[in-house]
Amino acid sequence: MIIKSTPQITPDCLEGIFEYLRNDRSSLFSCLLVNRLWCRLVVHLIWRDPFFCVKGYLSDIIQAYISCLPDTSKQIVINEISNTDEKTLQQLQQQQPLFNYIKYLQVFNSENFNIAFKRWYEKFNKPYENFNITKLLIDFIFKECSILTKLRIYVWDKWGIPLNKMNFDLLFNREKEGNCLINLKDFVFIFYSKTKSVELENSFQIAQNLFDNMEKKSNKIEFLEINFRGQQPPKKVDQSVGNLIKSQKNLKSCKFIEYWDPKDPSIYKLLLNNSSLTHLNLSLSYFHQSFFEGLLACKNLETLELSRCPEMPSHLVNFPSKGSFSIKHLKVVMNYPAFNESLIILLHMCNINLRKLFISGVDETIIDAICLYNTQLTHLSLLAQQTIFDPPQSLSVLKDLTHLKLANIQTYIFSEHTLTYFIDSLPSSLQHLYFNFNINTNSLKIFLNDCKIPLKSLEFHQSDNQDDEVFDSLVNYKKSNQNVCEEIRLFIEYPHTFSLNAAEEAKKHIKIILKVLRNHDLW
Repeated sequence: MIIKSTPQITPDCLEGIFEYLRNDRSSLFSCLLVNRLWCRLVVHLIWRDPFFCVKGYLSDIIQAYISCLPDTSKQIVINEISNTDEKTLQQLQQQQPLFNYIKYLQVFNSENFNIAFKRWYEKFNKPYENFNITKLLIDFIFKECSILTKLRIYVWDKWGIPLNKMNFDLLFNREKEGNCLINLKDFVFIFYSKTKSVELENSFQIAQNLFDNMEKKSNKIEFLEINFRGQQPPKKVDQSVGNLIKSQKNLKSCKFIEYWDPKDPSIYKLLLNNSSLTHLNLSLSYFHQSFFEGLLACKNLETLELSRCPEMPSHLVNFPSKGSFSIKHLKVVMNYPAFNESLIILLHMCNINLRKLFISGVDETIIDAICLYNTQLTHLSLLAQQTIFDPPQSLSVLKDLTHLKLANIQTYIFSEHTLTYFIDSLPSSLQHLYFNFNINTNSLKIFLNDCKIPLKSLEFHQSDNQDDEVFDSLVNYKKSNQNVCEEIRLFIEYPHTFSLNAAEEAKKHIKIILKVLRNHDLW
């Protein structure tokens, strides 16, 4: 008699399955409990980034790490939290981990650790007044973790783990594991200090030493963000940052907000000479000629984000004649009418290469420039601080436009006379339209009745005077266009003035969202 054995999935296949579930914490925790093999294969996925999608249990993560400490270090922890009941102290001393969780760590985020330590101290009814245990544990983590792929350091003035409590040298000069940051892909360093002090100078030196070590030993960074706010670092720190950028072989995305002297061209040359760079996020108070020359030369740069659009120097007004940028996605978070000329020159140089555009601070002049220079846009997001499309302006030249989001901070974006003209001027290519401002019932009905473009999705916002007639209009539109229209979303802010029965009936056909903050861009 031949007994057929049940087919078994090999550990290699299981690892591939579990890796596919890496962002599904609930499923991973379930797999953890199946058997010993599954537990061994899953545990490293959970503990490589222990704070991912975890809102509770923060103190338990710290406790698990403390359990990995040697006995002498555990005794230091116990001494620090003396006056705790004897049973708890005994558990701390005797607790042994099932795994060495520190070995699995790949993502170190100082902000997450700081919050978790605060919760841990609260568990013992202790104030989080010093960082003795924090330093003890972080030093041990830096000595014992195998490979970090993400390193994120956040120091917000007097909040956060101080730099002198994190010995970064332990990441590089280790007897057993070697260089822990050799495969680092993601590096964020944000430091904010209000006042000058001796400690501040020490922090700048620690940051410089970290950047210098990374220049030599971390050359695979793909995302880099460095920001010093409040007190600016000395030039030698700038030089170390520049050398770090220069040493990178595969830098794809870079973010610098409120950092270096905008009139110093060296940083632009270092950034924009990097042939792998595709995404750049900057805060500028001055447009330097080297910045524009670098953008012209940087052919692989696809996305440019500016937190503000500064004034354009007079000698750069005719710069568009020198060529076009390769940029496909442009985001300008803050534009003022006084600097419209700067933004128009930027739009001119992006020309027809531009596909996605978001601008906060739009008037009719900017809309005219978009329709003149950027006629191959597919995504357009405009946040106005005044009434636009008055006098009437047509978007019909944007024949590739599929997504349009219009927003206004305070008032209605159209005048009484321009809504109908706006509807008629929409390009036939449009598929998704978002009105991210308060639209009254009458205007809503006019739009739904007059718009003949087969839209796949619609979004409306109402902050006052909602009535049941709004639901009726939207439901009727959805039913009439059910072969094309896939989704209608209505965002409603408090106080509500509609009947609950009407809302429940409307939810069968449209999506109604309450108490949601407005999102003005399509990025």
